[in-house]
Amino acid sequence: SVGRDNKEMGRLVGEALLEELGGADDAKGTILEIQGTAGDTVMMARRDGFEEVFKDVPGIKIVQSAYCDYTRSKAVVATQDLVQSHKDIVAIYGHNDDMSLGALQVLEENGIENVKVTGVDGLMEAVLKMEEGSYDITAMNDPGSLATAAIDTALKILNEEDYEEYVDA
Repeated sequence: SVGRDNKEMGRLVGEALLEELGGADDAKGTILEIQGTAGDTVMMARRDGFEEVFKDVPGIKIVQSAYCDYTRSKAVVATQDLVQSHKDIVAIYGHNDDMSLGALQVLEENGIENVKVTGVDGLMEAVLKMEEGSYDITAMNDPGSLATAAIDTALKILNEEDYEEYVDA
């Protein structure tokens, strides 16, 4: 059967983010991980795939939020708490784009800049924010080929390279 590989999506986002942060030797700072639902297999897979990428990166610390149930409003509250206690935030990783968009709102409201914002699902609102430059990476909520295509396209957008308006993965 063909299904979503949530661990792979988390890993793809992690790898793309690590590259954006300068690679394993140079990446430094705190990543806020905005968590989905407690005990949820999707949450655990997206967490594990992402965190695996950073386990041997000495300069990076991952701080997990309270569980936000994939809901933007809960992610806003959780992010408000986290930004008050962590000053060296370099990235946000949400277990879905909706929560990451909530976290982005908090960053903007607090005037916090130069933070990479990443998530999973390929939500159109996130893709549009990528074009504006305020959102950095998402993985499509589909089989691996779509996730790879989404990351490749996201990197092209970030690097101001030409990219296809529509990518048929």
